[in-house]
Formats: sequence, structure tokens, C-alpha cells
Amino acid sequence: MAGLDGYLPAAFGKLHPRFKTPWVSVLGQGLFGIFFVFLGQVGVSVGGAYNVLVAISVSIAMIPFLFLFASMVRLQKRSHFPSGHNAATDIGPFAKLPSGIGYALGVVGFLAASVATALSFVPPVEEPNKLLYLWKLLGTAAVLMGMGLLLFHSGRRSTK
Repeated sequence: MAGLDGYLPAAFGKLHPRFKTPWVSVLGQGLFGIFFVFLGQVGVSVGGAYNVLVAISVSIAMIPFLFLFASMVRLQKRSHFPSGHNAATDIGPFAKLPSGIGYALGVVGFLAASVATALSFVPPVEEPNKLLYLWKLLGTAAVLMGMGLLLFHSGRRSTK
């Protein structure tokens, strides 16, 4: 959908003529997955590679939650949204919460996501090369975020 909506290059939204699946997205994700599986195995055992891949998954998956909870904290101070909805009465299951509860939930969620992200960078005790483990995590996280930004900006440029 991001390819169709113009947030990624249009190729990511192309459907296979026979199977009606986004084949470019599936192929790209598969190739990157294979690349990172091999990258995770450099210099370690299969168990060590598994630990690296899990830590990468956790650290990358927590980034949207950090933004989500930070925005929840920020939006608690608004009484009206640009769409005309009233934040105190119109928005979802948390609409009737007493003042301050939404703010506290946002802070607790942000702290939990922050701790989970930080703990994913702590190497396991059985890891023989802790510095290599950390460099793999930091490097992979940087490459994944960089690729996401690159794809997002190239998609945005093509729609303007």
C-alpha cells in the first residue's frame, strides 16, 4: 500500500499479473532477509546468529512504539485536533479516561519501549565476541533505518 499511496517507489505497489501479490515488495523483503541472515552468522555460531537476529528484530520493532507513545504524551495537551475532533470525547477507547491517565500511559509505554530497545543491545552471556555482537546490531539497525528513509524519500520525490 505504501507503494500505491506514493510513500515508497511505485514498483513496490505493482501486482503480479497472475497471483495479484505485490511481488517486488515480497522479493525485496526476501532478499534483504537472506542478506541479514548471512550477515548475522559472520563470526558466530548458529545460536549466536539467532540471538543477533532476534535483537535486531526487537530493536527495529520498538522504534514505531517509541514514536507512538511519544505522540500520545504530546497529544494529551491538545483539546482539539485539526480534523475538528475533540480529544477529550471523540478518540477511541481512551477517550473517557480521567485527566493525566493518558499522559501516564504514554510515559509508561515510552519507558517500556525504551528499556526493551536498550536491553536488545545487551549481548547474551554466552556470546564470545561481545563487541562484534554490538557492531552487528548497530550497523544493521543503521542500514535498515537508512534504507527505509532512502526508499521513503525516493517515493516522495517521484510523486511530486
